Amino acid sequence: MRWIVGLDLSPLSQGALHFARWLGDTSRAAGGEAFVGVHVLGDEHLRVVLRYHHLDEVNQAAEAEAGRALQRSGAAGHVGEVRVVQGPTAEEGLLRARSELSADALLIGRAGKRGGLNLVRLGSVARHLLLRASCPLVVVPPDLEVADIGAGPVVALTRIDAESIAPCRFAAALAARLGRGLALLHVVPLPDEYGAGHLPADTVGRLRRELLDEGQQALGEWAAAQGLGHAEAVVRQGSIVEEACAFAVERGAPLLVAGSHPRGAVEGVLASGVGVDLAGAARCPVAVVPATPAPEH
Repeated sequence: MRWIVGLDLSPLSQGALHFARWLGDTSRAAGGEAFVGVHVLGDEHLRVVLRYHHLDEVNQAAEAEAGRALQRSGAAGHVGEVRVVQGPTAEEGLLRARSELSADALLIGRAGKRGGLNLVRLGSVARHLLLRASCPLVVVPPDLEVADIGAGPVVALTRIDAESIAPCRFAAALAARLGRGLALLHVVPLPDEYGAGHLPADTVGRLRRELLDEGQQALGEWAAAQGLGHAEAVVRQGSIVEEACAFAVERGAPLLVAGSHPRGAVEGVLASGVGVDLAGAARCPVAVVPATPAPEH
């Protein structure tokens, strides 16, 4: 599998580079995982620095700093190539590089660390890519170390519908290459979401159990129909984001996978969704996989 690793040449890239190193060390696929590091010189940045330096100097300085970042992370042996490219914005440059290099997925860092309160969880580049990328996008906490990566199964979130097929199959393929198990997670609503708060406690309890049982049966049937009957099938109840994050921690998931619906730059700028929220909140890396391709430009 061919990956583009976004390098912003700040500490925000280190988590992504650590995860790339782990993927490269762990993959059992023939030929392993291939990584190309890409740093984008955006128009706004160039308007400032070109007042004082020639473009060749800027490129050379970026390449040198990218090399140092790879050495610090221990990923130098896996990222076989580094490219410094120009683009109107960082996200435009990464999307263009992905297309030109025919890469399968993007791997980037986010702004918010794994613990504590973060006023900015994703950062503008991660958020724009989540709304626009038509390929799998893995978002990694900046402070993730290889030792933090869990020893459990890859977890894929499913709504038991057609739009969950691509994310779950991506998770299954990656789990197989990594020699990990696969857990399919489906979150059903609480009875309160059906306006059942005024009902007697025993009725609410029975409804809760019925929702869980129905969800478990539906998940098992859906997984079998998609050729994923070998996966662990788990149903939880409550908030999708909270339950998914908690389950990933409980099981030591190295990666949490969710679906998305790519949008255009203008249409999606204020949009959100489960994949976006998970990418900003989870303690582990999150892969957001489009259900269907969408234009990147």
